[in-house]
Amino acid sequence: MPLRPLKDTPYLNKQRAIVAPWGAGKHGKTTFGMTFPEPIHYFNWNYGLEGMIEPFKDKWIEVAGVDRPDGSIGYGLNPMSTKQDCIDMLRVFKEDYTKSLVVCNAAAGTVIIDTGTQLWDTVMTAKLEEVRRRKYSKKKEEDVDFLSFDYGEANAEMFDIFGSPLQYPMLNAVYIHSAKDEYIGKDRSGRLTMDCWKGVINTAQVICQCQKVSDQEGTRFTLRLNFCRLESSIEGLVLDEPTYEYLALAAGVTRPQG
Repeated sequence: MPLRPLKDTPYLNKQRAIVAPWGAGKHGKTTFGMTFPEPIHYFNWNYGLEGMIEPFKDKWIEVAGVDRPDGSIGYGLNPMSTKQDCIDMLRVFKEDYTKSLVVCNAAAGTVIIDTGTQLWDTVMTAKLEEVRRRKYSKKKEEDVDFLSFDYGEANAEMFDIFGSPLQYPMLNAVYIHSAKDEYIGKDRSGRLTMDCWKGVINTAQVICQCQKVSDQEGTRFTLRLNFCRLESSIEGLVLDEPTYEYLALAAGVTRPQG
């Protein structure tokens, strides 16, 4: 395998941003993602977009997903969904997602997954069910105890999904995540933490917490930069009313012409 000069590798690329914003519901995560460069291909694993994307109706945004019983478009499953439904939905998503990576990269656009938390739940369910059918089919489903290495396929699938944008030099990606209570041992710390697949830190260039803040000045959205591979000196920085432009300016990202 030939060696290549560092300047010819993707590691010096600051023409795009791969970002994982997280936070509680209605704290501005999707709004922040919608400020990223067009075209935006939005992979909807969520519900409740009504009103949230109204300010962006004039942007080039395409929503990916299947027609759902409630009339919305997306991939999100419901409590009545079966494990086979998870397998089928993941397959459809991967086909759509793979095509969008190429299209959005060619136009220096953006793919958004909302939320990566729900995607991870689906991947885990689908991949463990495939492992169960292949390795433990003689056992009753409720008697199966998965071993640690049985989770390898789910982790590999997530790395493929979240890691794929790194192969496309002009592609922006936004992997929105929910928040969950942080525990220290068995006790709640009183803080929130990111509800995510553990490998996000290895695939995202920026991890940031979205928060809605109310004070004497009113109510506003903020973005705290928890981790930034693009420019580590800005970790801890808080942006008011965050947008892609503000983040790009702080991290030194220069958008290419698609």
